[in-house]
Amino acid sequence: MQSTFQCHFRSPPEGLTDPQVYEAYGRYSTLFAEIEARLVYLRSAGQVEANICLIRSADPRRTDDPLQREGNTNRTAQTLYELLLANHRNVQPNDEDVVVGGGTLRRGCLTIGRETYRTVVLSQMDSIRASTLALLLRFAQQGGIILVDRAYPQRVDGMANPQAVSALTEVAPLMADDDAWKQALTTDVPPLFMLDGKNTETITAHLRSVEGGHTLWLSSGPVPAPNIIALHLADYSVRTALLDPVSGRTFVLRQEEDGSYRLAFTHAQMWVVCFGEFTRNFVFDGIYAVPYPRQAIAALEGAWSGKRLDPNALTLDCARCSQDDGITWSAPESVRDIFKQFSSPSHANRMVRLRYAAQVTDIPVVCRLAVHETQRYASITMNGQPVTFSTNDCFMCETLHTGDVAAFLKPGENEIELVLDGETATRAGHIQNIYLTGDFAVTTDPPPPSAPSPLPYPFARASIVKERTPSLGDLVPQGYPFYAGTFVLEATVDLPHIVRGMRYLLTFPSFQAAVLQVTVNGGTFFPLLSHPWETDISTALRSGRNTVRIELANTRYNQTNPHILNDSSYSVVPFGLFTPPVIVEVTDR
Repeated sequence: MQSTFQCHFRSPPEGLTDPQVYEAYGRYSTLFAEIEARLVYLRSAGQVEANICLIRSADPRRTDDPLQREGNTNRTAQTLYELLLANHRNVQPNDEDVVVGGGTLRRGCLTIGRETYRTVVLSQMDSIRASTLALLLRFAQQGGIILVDRAYPQRVDGMANPQAVSALTEVAPLMADDDAWKQALTTDVPPLFMLDGKNTETITAHLRSVEGGHTLWLSSGPVPAPNIIALHLADYSVRTALLDPVSGRTFVLRQEEDGSYRLAFTHAQMWVVCFGEFTRNFVFDGIYAVPYPRQAIAALEGAWSGKRLDPNALTLDCARCSQDDGITWSAPESVRDIFKQFSSPSHANRMVRLRYAAQVTDIPVVCRLAVHETQRYASITMNGQPVTFSTNDCFMCETLHTGDVAAFLKPGENEIELVLDGETATRAGHIQNIYLTGDFAVTTDPPPPSAPSPLPYPFARASIVKERTPSLGDLVPQGYPFYAGTFVLEATVDLPHIVRGMRYLLTFPSFQAAVLQVTVNGGTFFPLLSHPWETDISTALRSGRNTVRIELANTRYNQTNPHILNDSSYSVVPFGLFTPPVIVEVTDR
């Protein structure tokens, strides 16, 4: 059953909660939600155009199956499946139980559930079931196409049956190698589309039928460089359109002289090609043009100045624990491990004291302590002074309350003590990280030489210090290992000759962030949320001095994830612009 396809991507989803309190890139959460809604819609509109049913053995563990023998060099069903996908076919794998138990035949088609197939591929197997073989022979009599990979089955229901196997060989040609498969997929199973060009095997294709045509989802893998491919449709007379699921824009897709369509791909590029009469009602944002040769005209290598737009943080996820009113204390350990100790109801009648240690080198003017659900604690103190919290002043989310502790800080080690009853401690979420937030930087000590380094930045200890003006490069070692929020970097560049009518892109060769927001000479462009990480700045660029402002928003990974490793060292991931952005001049055809 086909469904009507509607191209109305610009309507934002309804019912979104306040985005800014849940994620570091909160001000962009609505855009991410819109992208997700588009992706779900495009992947579900209509139905899969599954033209090949791949049958695999229902008895993969049979001892007489050559695929299970030691030293076997035959192809598995999974490898065959990947080959068919590399040739951009919608393939549905089914084992013999599903095919025989749920399959029906009519007019040369095999129907299983909602999927109908004109072609059946039989993966290599030593023994085939008699019921499967009988179904395939009836399928062939009605005009269905059967292709067999590498070798015919040698047995039927585990017993030698040359006559039955011979009947299969008469109606199902053998595909001896990959070249035979490519030939058969072109001649015996004519596709609705084909892709030509470099690295096309890395592009995943998903074809769906909708009322009045088809949608073709094309997604590239980790190709090393921008790649231009040619899309060939079986019928070049159909109307076509190109959708960008990330930006929501719709383009006219024009044919080349040979009738094909050219599409450019870079890392993780996604396009949706629509073809058929249903595109007649589309509203287009422009004409798609493959970018032709580009030339770098300037790398923004000058001085950059930066500032954060959100409070910095020192994450504290290591504590000592006492269950005898502070008479004895455990060694410092991860709060995850402490919580595991309170999973038993035997702790319910005990008071629990937790002590977190925070190192302070330079006392900041603004510093607040953030603790989840402070009303559940008997007391919270900083260096012996009780902390007053406001449930209206939150950090990251509405349950993470904050209180001013700047006046209680001292140089060196500062002690934060939380007291709660054992019943509360046994509940999930009440022994966890706490945070010092405010206007400061965080410096880190290098780890011991023997410490493992599973992530890019391991360190043994963190301390609050004075904040310096950050610049280009990784922001983690510049004072922000636990930062979650938006950072602004700004620089100027002199461009003597900007040609009106030419296209200029700002590209980002190397960085780590969830969102990039570009502003050039006061003109702000659509946020960059995915590949390709570049934006057209032609309308704002001018000859002479140009001011470039980049906002980088990251996730809460460094701030909220457990950091303490088994050897008591920390580990976080990079964040920032690692190399200068580059301005390139693009010549379109």
